Amino acid sequence: MKRNFYQIETFAHKIFGNNVSRLSGVDELFELELAYWEFNCLEKEQLLERSAFIKSIDNKYTKHYLLYSNYDEKINENRSASTQACFEEGQFSTRYATHGLFPYRGKFHPQLIKDLLNILGKEKGETVLDPMAGSGTLILGERFK
Repeated sequence: MKRNFYQIETFAHKIFGNNVSRLSGVDELFELELAYWEFNCLEKEQLLERSAFIKSIDNKYTKHYLLYSNYDEKINENRSASTQACFEEGQFSTRYATHGLFPYRGKFHPQLIKDLLNILGKEKGETVLDPMAGSGTLILGERFK
């Protein structure tokens, strides 16, 4: 069953309250569930520094939002239309940054990995082993932690 906007907003309001806003495009149930886990595993200051799905808490923007909220037209000079669309329309989505340029259904999204690292309690500087590396999602997720 496809959920409508009102159902998603009602659900999000119930789990986060009034003082938390999500990044635009964070409206899939799996994203809300991961954001909920992250919200309950990290302190407010940690969320502001490391959150993968939250835009702001008590009107303070997260580092993730601030990193991706500035769009520069020069990024898209001499790029294909599909690459331009990825940067313009998918700014905060799970396809953000260069990771979305290589569409492979089986890869993890950077926000997912970033969120899982937060839920697992991994701290900056800790080592995480990714023996297969794939498309480098763990490295990208760790980079933006």
